[in-house]
Amino acid sequence: FLRLNLSVNKISSSGCKMLGEALHSGKVRNESKGFTLVLDENPLIGSLGIEKLVSCCFESSSPNQGLWIGNLSLRDCKIDDLGAQALFKAMSLPSSFLYQVSDLNLGNNLITECSGLSDVLGHNETSLNRLSLDFNSLGTEGVLVLSSTLKTTRSSSCLKYLDISANSFNYSEETKQDVRAVMENLVSAECLQELRLLGNKVGDEGAISLSNALIGDDIIHTLSLGAIEMSPEGCETLMDALLETRDSVYWKSAAIISEIKVNWQ
Repeated sequence: FLRLNLSVNKISSSGCKMLGEALHSGKVRNESKGFTLVLDENPLIGSLGIEKLVSCCFESSSPNQGLWIGNLSLRDCKIDDLGAQALFKAMSLPSSFLYQVSDLNLGNNLITECSGLSDVLGHNETSLNRLSLDFNSLGTEGVLVLSSTLKTTRSSSCLKYLDISANSFNYSEETKQDVRAVMENLVSAECLQELRLLGNKVGDEGAISLSNALIGDDIIHTLSLGAIEMSPEGCETLMDALLETRDSVYWKSAAIISEIKVNWQ
């Protein structure tokens, strides 16, 4: 892919408008057309900038004549739910330069819900296979909605990598049923191979709910569960469950790290 890195460039919403028009019109070309666009650490973009970036996809009746974006990174751009919704909607349009995005990074933004993601994952031609939403504000409710979307679109979705680390997805007496449902939904996503849950305080109960959901699953092979406030006993229980339900050779990675400082003997 051709790669354009415009990180830390004080790009504003007006700059996004011009960039979107150039991409859609064909003024920017590449023989293979595949294109990686990195706009990280441009906080002036915000949701307004995303809306302007994709506006030509809705205003023009003509199909995209320029590049299509295969990889898009928008970390730390102050994007909230409105921006995410506009982005997902554009990604679902066959005429959009965002239709073939396979790797989307929205980490470290202001997103609290991803209901619009169903528009992207709910059709058989979806290309999205990597999604990073770490360091947002989904909370337990937002993660539940996201996981439900993955479950309901599992026949069409090809999402293989999901990072929802540090999203205040926490276990408590009030949220325990939701946490269990999330774990079951995530495991039921037919293509998901790598799951990152670091920094969410799901504790022993959440980790064990995940291990119970993994029984009989043969797709997920990489788990990252660091800093989830799991005790040494909970870690031992989880590892025992994983070894009982899977051949230990199968796991490519199991990053299970406890925050509690103890001396492992």
